[in-house]
Amino acid sequence: MKVLHVITNLETGGAEKLLVDFLPLLKQDCQVELALFQGQKTEFYKRLKDKGITIHSFSENRNVYHLKNVFCLAKLARKFDIVHTHNTACQIYGAIASLFSKAKWCTTEHTTTSRHRVWWFAPVEKWMYSRYTHVICISEATQQSMQEVVGKSAPETTVICNGINIKKYHDAFPASDLKKDGKIITMVGRWSYQKDQATIIRAIAKLPKVYKLWLVGYGETEEVLKALARKLCVNDRVLFLGLRNDVPNILKASDVVVQSSHIEGFGLAAVEGMAAGKPIIASDVEGLAQVVKDAGLLFPHEDADTLALEIEGVCMNEVLYSELVEKGYVRAAQYDISTMVEGYTNIYKTIFSK
Repeated sequence: MKVLHVITNLETGGAEKLLVDFLPLLKQDCQVELALFQGQKTEFYKRLKDKGITIHSFSENRNVYHLKNVFCLAKLARKFDIVHTHNTACQIYGAIASLFSKAKWCTTEHTTTSRHRVWWFAPVEKWMYSRYTHVICISEATQQSMQEVVGKSAPETTVICNGINIKKYHDAFPASDLKKDGKIITMVGRWSYQKDQATIIRAIAKLPKVYKLWLVGYGETEEVLKALARKLCVNDRVLFLGLRNDVPNILKASDVVVQSSHIEGFGLAAVEGMAAGKPIIASDVEGLAQVVKDAGLLFPHEDADTLALEIEGVCMNEVLYSELVEKGYVRAAQYDISTMVEGYTNIYKTIFSK
């Protein structure tokens, strides 16, 4: 069984990181390769190549919506039994390419919002999903969001939550190159509007100087966030770490992990924090709340005042801290990547047999 996964590129992002961890394990059960609309040699790209994954790049940096991507995908798909798309551009162009391919097509829905909120896109989206044999949703929230738009014409769907290598995070040693001075609050995620690092920066500004913030990632809001830190006079307490290959070690060196996102389809970074044995405080938004509820603390979306109180409350209360660590690890164990691999493999076998 030959399976081709398709995504726009391998820049930093939840779906991209998922493929880096997931595809090498998936190839134990089937022949799996990856197609990219943009094939920049990012760190994720190099990691997949090192793990033996064949990567087909349609261009170096051509616009992901360039029509040439449709023809490249349609031609490549003829060599595979199943084609699995991720992210909007690939989902739309995959639907078009499926008209010229005998392969079985499936897709993963990673988000609860974005295009689902654009009313005029609904007819396009309904047609797009009709071209897929199966849709995998990363949470019940993403499934509900999709079905609200597609309605009764929705294809067969299955919820398979994202997963991580629990042992990798649990057994990690604290990062040795970072000076731990005070209480370390960490947030991992692309620096973007969606992730809303601005709220955690505002919360840090409301806390005593002993509280420091580590931001792991990179993205388009970097300069805006740095300007905000300077404006609030906390630039000496906010460390922008950039892209790191040692996220488990950074989490181990932290005291509390925060996810202050505007939007999350699932909340993989929250699971990583719980697996590393750290209390999680997250914004109460769809997808993320389902992962954290009853295993961590939730605060009202964009409420920096409440977030600051929650952070200080956890750090000052040893009993609460230990309780959240214990509950968080139990919750994280539910999302081991082996369960995800098994779920995807079973769907592929079902699709292939039809």
